Amino acid sequence: IAKKPPVYSLVQEQGPDHDKSFVVEVRFEQEYLGVGKGHTKKEAEQEAARSALSKLGIQEK
Repeated sequence: IAKKPPVYSLVQEQGPDHDKSFVVEVRFEQEYLGVGKGHTKKEAEQEAARSALSKLGIQEK
């Protein structure tokens, strides 16, 4: 049975174009799993993923 992937949503974007920061949250099947911040959307998503893994008790390799 295939599971749906987690959903990443941009919560906040602030700062001037040359120095933006992003806040992204991650949810799985409507359940909040974590939030991440970064200077790029990718960094923020990766931080949110680490937060979600930590909440779920899964260690990074």
